[in-house]
Amino acid sequence: HIIKINNSALTFCRRKIFQIDTILENSSKIESIWKNVYDAIFESFDEVNLRSYDKVLLTAERSTEELLSMIDWAKKSAKEVIVFLHCNSPALKDMKRISHENRNYSWIQAVRGEWLTINFEHQETCRAYIVTHKKYFVPKLPEGYEFIHAGKKNTKIDLGFRGDDTGDNVSDLNPCLDELSVTYWVWKNAPRTDYIGFSHYERYFMIPDTDLTDKSKNYTPIKSRNSHVMTMEEAIGLLQEYDVIAVRVIIWPTARYQRSENDIGWQIASKCIEKSSPESLKLLKLQDVGQRLIPKSMFFVRWKVFDAYCKWMFDWAIPAAREWMPYRSTRGRYISYVCEQMSHVFFVQNNLRIKYLRIFEGSKESTPENPIF
Repeated sequence: HIIKINNSALTFCRRKIFQIDTILENSSKIESIWKNVYDAIFESFDEVNLRSYDKVLLTAERSTEELLSMIDWAKKSAKEVIVFLHCNSPALKDMKRISHENRNYSWIQAVRGEWLTINFEHQETCRAYIVTHKKYFVPKLPEGYEFIHAGKKNTKIDLGFRGDDTGDNVSDLNPCLDELSVTYWVWKNAPRTDYIGFSHYERYFMIPDTDLTDKSKNYTPIKSRNSHVMTMEEAIGLLQEYDVIAVRVIIWPTARYQRSENDIGWQIASKCIEKSSPESLKLLKLQDVGQRLIPKSMFFVRWKVFDAYCKWMFDWAIPAAREWMPYRSTRGRYISYVCEQMSHVFFVQNNLRIKYLRIFEGSKESTPENPIF
């Protein structure tokens, strides 16, 4: 909000131009009017660990060691960190020494100390991986998309591009994990980028066309939808305001998602989740969360979120998939369906801000004569 100071009174503009989140150890002590300043109030860094911000402002006085630790956290979470250092603070002299001849550090004199600004901005990168298991004609996509052959270890078919069967991989578990075998491969083997995303050979995030849409540059128009396939630049832009771009959450539509205590699939999945993350299992069972899912595990996030997601997901999903392998002839993808529900749990559990987008879903076959777009 825009905040005006007028005769010691706070007046709030109705037009919201930015949001402020804060960490306060005891938010109950704040007068009610101050709660209007913040979109969210947290009590610890653990609650905001995976969120990202334009700027982080550090105001409490800290030791040099504490301050450097906070700056390291901010470097992974914001483009800029601003610190106020009191003139008598032991950290002031240390930070002056550290900042010497560093162009990313700048100082501004203040009445009782100095403001230190540290700029972490750089040319951000984004990459999107398209999961496929078959030959499929796709016209030229925006720069940054790359096809990955899912479950390549289980087939002799060569689609002509990279598979999920090199390096550290779980390609053999693709019948149980579905597209997550590619997610795992990207996590372990792909070059690191600032942002990462996943689509399917016949499914892509859509962005509505506007007067500013330059269809001659890096845009793939979608027939009769007045939309186009999301570009890397558009994904980066959305992820300045949100932590996740995802397919709209849906209520589980068929029995394949059901979790019955008598079902062997659910027994295996719940046992592995309970061992790895019992608090996540409790959240999954809640009515308002557990019956919802992120379809097809399609999303775009910052790499920091992606890394945490994969550590959390595969810690239980891989053991569950290996145990489920003998039963895969009945419902081979059951574990991947549970993973779709658990993806929603992860986003909710970590207080992540989600931007839901529609997806374009083409036919299962695409040829040059009858292309997907």
